[in-house]
Parts: sequence; C-alpha cells; structure tokens
Amino acid sequence: MTVTSIWQDLLSRPAPAAGIVRRQLDTGSTVHLYAGVEHPRSTPLLLLRTPRGTCRTVAALPQAGGFAVQWSTYPGDAEHEWLVVALLDTAHLEIFGRLAADITAWLGTAATPRQAAHGLLERVREWQAFLRQRGQSLDESARQGLFGELWLLRDWLTDGLPGDGLIPAWQGPQGAAQDFRLAQLQVEVKTTGTTSARVKISSPEQLEPSSGRLMLARVVLDRSSEGTTLPELVHAVQGQLNKTLGQRLISLLRQVGYDDRDAPLYEDIRYVVVQLQFYEVDGAFPRLPRSQIPEGITGVQYTIDLSTCSSHLRSQHDLRRWLGEHFEHL
Repeated sequence: MTVTSIWQDLLSRPAPAAGIVRRQLDTGSTVHLYAGVEHPRSTPLLLLRTPRGTCRTVAALPQAGGFAVQWSTYPGDAEHEWLVVALLDTAHLEIFGRLAADITAWLGTAATPRQAAHGLLERVREWQAFLRQRGQSLDESARQGLFGELWLLRDWLTDGLPGDGLIPAWQGPQGAAQDFRLAQLQVEVKTTGTTSARVKISSPEQLEPSSGRLMLARVVLDRSSEGTTLPELVHAVQGQLNKTLGQRLISLLRQVGYDDRDAPLYEDIRYVVVQLQFYEVDGAFPRLPRSQIPEGITGVQYTIDLSTCSSHLRSQHDLRRWLGEHFEHL
C-alpha cells in the first residue's frame, strides 16, 4: 500500500472530533516514521518520532512552499519529540505522497534519529524548490546543460571511476561555482546546441580555481532521432549507482527542476554529442579574475571565444587520467 493510499484510507474512516490518527510506515530501519491525519481539519501529516532533545540539534525548519513543518510533543509521550510535516493543500496529496515515498526510502539508510531528522528536512526543502517550478518543464538551455553534465558523469562511471566520489563532486545543482568539484580538480561544463565556439561565463567565480587544476568542458549537442533522451540518460547514470547514491542523484536532479515522473515532457527530444572538448584554465587562459574587477561592480558576465584557446586544449584521456589520480590518492 502506498503512502497516498494510507492517507486516503485514514481520511475515509470515521474521525475523532479532534486529534491525530496515524499508521507506521516501513522504513527498513529502526527509524519510526508515520503517515497521519489531524482532525478536525483532515490535514495529511508525515510524522518522524525522535528522542526528546533532538530538536536542539537540528537547523531551522523550512516553511512555506506547500508544507508546514514543526516540532511537536504529545500528551502521554514524555520521551519523544515529533517532527511533523503537514500538507497545506489536499489538492497536492499525490505530490505529498511522492515526498513521503522519497523520505521513506532515504530513511532506510539513516543511522540515528538526528540523521533522520536532518535528512527529512533536506528533502522537504528540495521538494519545496521543486514545487516552485512545478508545471514547467526545463527550458532548452537548462535541458541541454543538464544533459551535458550527466553525459560526462555517465562516461566517467562507465570508465570505472567511483560513484561515491563522483556524485558528491557534482555540485552544480547546489549552486557551486563549478559543476564538478574535487579537492584538486574542478570541471565547469558548458553545453550548447550550436557549433559556435563562444561560451558564456555566468560569473567570474566559474573560472576561478579554488585549488589545483580547473578544466572547462565544452559539449556540443545536436537533435537527432538516433540520439538519447534526457530520461534515458538519467536512467543510464542511475543504473551504475547503488541505492544510496541513486537517491542522492534523484535529490540533485530535483534541485535543478527535474523529476523522473515528468519524463514524458522530455521523451520527444533526443540529443547526440557532436563535439566534446576540454580546456585547461591556467594562468594564460583568457578570463576575468575577481581580483581585477573594481569594487562595486557586481553581476559580471562575459563571453569567451574558445577558437582563440587551442593551446589550452587537453584530451579526454588527460582529464580521465587526472580524475583517476585524484581517486587513487583517497
């Protein structure tokens, strides 16, 4: 029985005048998670039971975005605190069920109640961000950008590089300066549907190495009936990950506005990679360092013509070797 069907069953039963009815969910761990309904308003709930004092170890609670989140205690239960997520609009019950299923699957990996609470809140924030974009598919630029990053990720996994290193390194969805960030290697990916050698740099930080080597990857796509869809590429990456990393991938995808249940929106668009280039951003590479921008100037964007940067070209084998060296030293 799905979480949504549990809520529907609870809502269909005779209700008390006030209070909460709940049913425990199977998380596959020692974590206690419940689906519930609060009366008299018939509000669907998701409730996580934790030892008293857990709330003091957890960051501020997310608010708005379709859900209400709060800590609660209940009469007759002095030993526990409850982290409660309430659905504000029952028209979104199906979406709330997807959130609950995502949380239930993730909590199977939680070792402690504190870790469970942090994980639950992280997923609520991700779903709130996703709901703000709900009803809109990714535009062409965002779709191509995601495709290019996943293409490289899939290739590196296929080459045998470890998923438990690559997935945490994919930090673009979280707003990092570069799309992939390792201790001594960063990779910024620029994906376009044109053969023009010009690429847009969205901020000076994109080409500002934090440490070690910085690479700029240029991925050129073309539409073709023989190509790959975005959902197919997502599944190809997922197929090379274990359950925990697969859940992390889903979370990252949701942060950029992609959900697998929206796959039909993307099934008619197929891409082939027609060109793949890698440039090393060293001291001679044309870029605008933050240190050279006068104080008071903000929001800087600029364009680089990569046709002038042939001396900085490196092979795909070079990048693969540098990635391998990084993971060998861990």
